[in-house]
Amino acid sequence: SDADLLGQTGFQFMYQNVLRYYYITYPVMQPIMDFSDYNVMTSPRMLQMLPTVTDHANWGQAGYMPRTRELSKSRQALLARWAKVNYDHLYGGAKTSG
Repeated sequence: SDADLLGQTGFQFMYQNVLRYYYITYPVMQPIMDFSDYNVMTSPRMLQMLPTVTDHANWGQAGYMPRTRELSKSRQALLARWAKVNYDHLYGGAKTSG
């Protein structure tokens, strides 16, 4: 349920099932995007950015993540749902641009 995706518990689930792979595989990204840090990953900017940069509709674009293209559609959908649910919960759902 959406409630299971909220807070530290939801983040730990996402980290163990999706984000940990990228944390281990791409250590060079840690100064830019630390996949293991709850505060970084739940910032408004990150929660807004994740669904877009991982959307399979953008697969052919240079900004698509991950660069190696191995994120499954089911994990992408879970990541997008996690980002939306947490954005709505933490920031009231009022997305801003930029």
